[in-house]
Amino acid sequence: MTIPADILAASAAGRIPSNVSLEYLAQSRDRSAIVGIIFMVCLTGLLMILRLYARAYIVKKIGLDDALAILTFVFYIPIVVLCIVLINLGSGRHIEYIQYVLSMPTVRQTEVLDFVAHVLYTTTLFLCRLSGLAFYYRLTARSTKLHMSILVAAPLLFAAYLPQLFLLIFHCRPVTGLWPYEWQIEPRTYNCLTWGLVYSVNSGVSLACDILMFTIPAILIKELHVSTKKKVKLSIVMFPGVFVIVISAIRVWLVAIGQWDPDGSWAYNPMLCIENAEIAGTLIALSVPALKPVFGNVFAHLTEYTSSHTRSRSRSTKLRSLSKPLSGVASSNRDNKRLINWSKLGGDDYEMMPSEVSVGTRDGNHGQGDGASARGVNLKGPGIHVTNVVDVTRVESPEGTRGVLVTGATGGLGSQVLSHLIANVPRSEVAAASSKEANRKQFEDRGIAFRVVNYEDPQTLESAFEGVENLLFVSTNTFDVEKRRKQHQSFVDAAKKMNVKHVWYTSLAFGGYGSDSKANVQQAHLLTEEMMRQADINFTSIREGLYTDAFPVFMGWYPSTSTIYLPSDGPVAFTLRAELGEATARLMMRGGHDREIVLLTAQQTITFSGIVDVINETTGRQVQFKLVSPEEFATLKAANDEGGKSEGFFQALISWYDAISKGETSTIDPLMADLLGRDPVSPRDAIRDLLTRDRDYEWHQNYVNRG
Repeated sequence: MTIPADILAASAAGRIPSNVSLEYLAQSRDRSAIVGIIFMVCLTGLLMILRLYARAYIVKKIGLDDALAILTFVFYIPIVVLCIVLINLGSGRHIEYIQYVLSMPTVRQTEVLDFVAHVLYTTTLFLCRLSGLAFYYRLTARSTKLHMSILVAAPLLFAAYLPQLFLLIFHCRPVTGLWPYEWQIEPRTYNCLTWGLVYSVNSGVSLACDILMFTIPAILIKELHVSTKKKVKLSIVMFPGVFVIVISAIRVWLVAIGQWDPDGSWAYNPMLCIENAEIAGTLIALSVPALKPVFGNVFAHLTEYTSSHTRSRSRSTKLRSLSKPLSGVASSNRDNKRLINWSKLGGDDYEMMPSEVSVGTRDGNHGQGDGASARGVNLKGPGIHVTNVVDVTRVESPEGTRGVLVTGATGGLGSQVLSHLIANVPRSEVAAASSKEANRKQFEDRGIAFRVVNYEDPQTLESAFEGVENLLFVSTNTFDVEKRRKQHQSFVDAAKKMNVKHVWYTSLAFGGYGSDSKANVQQAHLLTEEMMRQADINFTSIREGLYTDAFPVFMGWYPSTSTIYLPSDGPVAFTLRAELGEATARLMMRGGHDREIVLLTAQQTITFSGIVDVINETTGRQVQFKLVSPEEFATLKAANDEGGKSEGFFQALISWYDAISKGETSTIDPLMADLLGRDPVSPRDAIRDLLTRDRDYEWHQNYVNRG
């Protein structure tokens, strides 16, 4: 072993006792520690770049959690530099090396640098944990106890951070950055807590904070209404935090060695590595969920590339789905042309809120025309551009798109879903269903098989479902819960009898993922979900945000309205119907989500009073907003003859407003943004765009004799 020059110089000066060998003093683990620290910061930096790319360029939204993560990484870099400097100065060598070889100024320098590094370390972990809380806050519903727990956790973390910081700053009296050894002679006397005591307390508090941080995702996953298999998959993504807890526990052990082992400084390098690993691990654990859009796109493009090279060989068998060919479709019509005009299709009985209004055009008209304007691709001028043309790279998914039947195909949502499906899979694999035989021709002229469904006639349902593997179940639009229950029971029974492999059911997002709601309409949806569970059929319940397009219905707003009367106010994650249709189609093509509840919502909410502000700002009107009692609400609406509806109709809506006031419609879920590959249009922007293109924007269900 080669003896370094500094050890030889100390030996020549007579500073090294005879019982301490030079070979022992020359032992070093500095290189491996430095390599480990550099590796961790580089890996973390790479993942941070990917995270920011995903958020800024794929999801197109930077959140508070992302900003805090960036700030954490900014603090992390000087910690890495200080750790490497401390290692190179000899802080991680045997205690005899520090005592006999290092000069006293160097010893003091290491103590001060250690003090600064650990102040930064404590602050960095605090910022990182705040980033995690911001991330969890974004995932939870505002009405849940877990959401409130996260709000409480933030001040708790701050309360834990302050004593950690003060213990470091005031570890000696008078205050100093030094931490004198017993053998260290100083010109003034310091009364200090031991290094090990301070660091043990701080490490214990840090461990408790880590346990708190990574208990939250465990609760999040536990409360999801998804299969056990899905929960296991989510746990793998969300639980790198378990390793952070293990790392934090190891740090407590290393600190104890550093203080109470006679050669405690030998554990200093591993402790620095562990501290870097704790910061890096926390950042990585909180960044992994954000990386899904990146790697999802990569694998999707790989799938598309592979599929494009095999399509010519597999065209005859790709997505072969029905046990017998769909009737009414000539082979000459089975092309890849995209269906671009659905606004002129007849209304359908089985559509939650049918409408003749489209948000996709840019020509200022509510009806759709031909060509690019009808497709929503004329992007001249400002505003929101919602298009029916999608580029879904997973068109080869055999489980997501085989044998699809779309009910409510002439309604607003069903037509949107159908449009996106046939733009991405062979039309021979898709069929449309409607309650009216008169609609057959308009579908078959476009090369789409058609089937009649009547929710009150089981025979038509069984006939329509024959050979179908994926079935879009568009819920009925009646306010009569018992009537809806009977219709849906017939639907579920027929799907069970005809061995439909997967039912995709359109529900509403009242109560988020919960199993109860104040809204009567949601009770019917919950009953339907239970029907499907009892029937033991494979289903996905798609709980949708309330249509932004239908805001006049929920507001009771007409072009002549001067005062809007409502029984309550609350946040609503209003969502454009066109984007719901696109996201639903993408969800079906993706497949999976067996026996799960999923939420498709915008990423922001707006209150009714906020909508009034948008109306006034956009149209120049001076509409007033007043809260009244539920009884007065129904009476006023009926007395004003709004839409020709009865008082009973408005009475039926009261439970909706009650649910909204309780925060049931405030849940925001990232799934829709993930499916679209972009943030959905915010409610505020969507309403502003609707009113900009038509100051007197109407929604036909406001009127009894419209549509």
